[in-house]
Amino acid sequence: MKAFKTSLYLALIFSLLLVSCETEEELFEEQNQEILLNNEELDNLNLKKIAYDDFIPKDWVVIQEEKDSKTIKNVARFGFGQTITVSANSPIPIGWVIVDYKGGGFGGYTEMVIKNTIGAPYNANIKIKPNSPIPTGWVIVGSKGGAFGGVTEYTIKYTVGAPYNKNIKIKPNSPIPAGWVIVGSKGGAFGGVTEYTIKYTVGAPYNKNIKIKPNSPIPTGWVIVGSKGGAFGGVTEYTIKYTVGAPYNTNIKIKPNSPIPTGWVIVDSKGGAFGGVTEYTIKYIVGAPLGQKIKVLLNSPVPLGWVVIKTEQNSMTIQNLI
Repeated sequence: MKAFKTSLYLALIFSLLLVSCETEEELFEEQNQEILLNNEELDNLNLKKIAYDDFIPKDWVVIQEEKDSKTIKNVARFGFGQTITVSANSPIPIGWVIVDYKGGGFGGYTEMVIKNTIGAPYNANIKIKPNSPIPTGWVIVGSKGGAFGGVTEYTIKYTVGAPYNKNIKIKPNSPIPAGWVIVGSKGGAFGGVTEYTIKYTVGAPYNKNIKIKPNSPIPTGWVIVGSKGGAFGGVTEYTIKYTVGAPYNTNIKIKPNSPIPTGWVIVDSKGGAFGGVTEYTIKYIVGAPLGQKIKVLLNSPVPLGWVVIKTEQNSMTIQNLI
């Protein structure tokens, strides 16, 4: 009888241990499943939790900050015009702009609303905050506020896709995209310039001339062939010429401050000595036969495939090896 009671007691203890083990295993499984589900949910939302000082990869933004961590979100799949609210300390991905702030007061704003501009159609307009980045291809065409209160908003316009010769009026603090030149201005003198007119030059025919303002960028392939003003009043206008499409051996007279496009060399100059050079003659040498020799000035660029075979006091002879 005593042996029976002992066996029964041991069986009871074993059963309790078994139930306890099963309960712990089930609890572990439940916790593990919860972690897996949380990770899956984060993945589905393109979210990650990282340490506060961890590097934030490209196309990720901070949507929540805690004492020791940050929650970041991937925005690479967002389309044009989509917005997201991010932390005030979040990086702003390339192609995104700030369109609003949240929070504020004496403590400053705590969040930003940013918008994706990638995929915008030509001529699209977006209103942005004044300290927003301005993506490549966009210009500032309007502003709100100003004077003592400061600017509170800019309107930017997308220029990519513009036809050749298109004109746009922009604000003087606007970036000027590649291929555009300044052809006019409004204001000036004591009041300062309030507006520029820019023109799109891509698609110009060979030998085309355009008059530009002296502070205008000069696009690739264009040279300065004339100027207006100068002396005490300063230059007020340049005439630039498009050189792409020139036949081999073409000569063009340019101003000494002109860029020299690829494939051109300086073969002559006018002026010099105390008065300084007033004009250069450049020659297009792409298409020259193998072994061709040309005498150029010492300050001439030497195009790829050409070598200097002789140097004199004010000139050098170069030869084509390709």
